Amino acid sequence: SFHAATERQALQPLAVLSGSWEDSAGPCYTQTDTTDLVARAMLWASGADVALLSPGLLENGSVAQWMAAGKTSLTLRDCTRLLPDDSPIVVVELTAHQLRTLLDASAGQYTVSTQDLTISGGKNADLLYGLDYDLYLTGSAGQRVSPLLRDGVPIDDSTLLRVAVPAC
Repeated sequence: SFHAATERQALQPLAVLSGSWEDSAGPCYTQTDTTDLVARAMLWASGADVALLSPGLLENGSVAQWMAAGKTSLTLRDCTRLLPDDSPIVVVELTAHQLRTLLDASAGQYTVSTQDLTISGGKNADLLYGLDYDLYLTGSAGQRVSPLLRDGVPIDDSTLLRVAVPAC
């Protein structure tokens, strides 16, 4: 059955852990090594074009914990278990314009101090993995996200993309 085949695929070793893993720490607007790993696993598992997730959801997950426990192989299930619950990864179709609108709303969750330009907030803000873009946190609504780029080339707003997201 499809479910059994998917379960077998999720349990296949995906990578071998060696050396040490240093979970990047920093503000939630910082993309970390753990974020990269989870987003890549989401793309690999789903075949989607891009992954959309919130680094704030991953704050309690750590690959370093597995390394300390002597775990040497890493499965797709391990990567998705860094998410806050066992929700499946789902794929939705969104246009580049819809993604930019969503990212613009996420950028609005941050606050930038006018005195010292420190950034705060954004704990539940999303990031898009698989395309390049810039956020302008001090911009006005609708103007906080640059055009999305694939390999340095702007993507038309009408382009339909398959987006992997945690179902939680």
